[in-house]
Amino acid sequence: MTSEIERLIQNGSKKIALNLGQSQFLSLPTIRFLNLKARQLKAQGGQFVLLAPSLKTRRHIEIYSRLDDFQIFEKIDDFHVMTATPNWFYIL
Repeated sequence: MTSEIERLIQNGSKKIALNLGQSQFLSLPTIRFLNLKARQLKAQGGQFVLLAPSLKTRRHIEIYSRLDDFQIFEKIDDFHVMTATPNWFYIL
């Protein structure tokens, strides 16, 4: 996952959505990586979206990082409705 995100950003992607619906756990290095990339995208006028994170995953991110740099959608369908535009890279 991290290499795919890194590749997308290096290729100029500014809108990335990461589906966390099936994730039970994110390691501390992964949380820090995601936060760093979210800040990087935000500074470039982009967005990093977290889709369907569990309450536990969301709490872990809050403890070790900041949620301010992410946009969070509790339901994937809400994301699809709000972002009915191209230019989004969706990572399962």
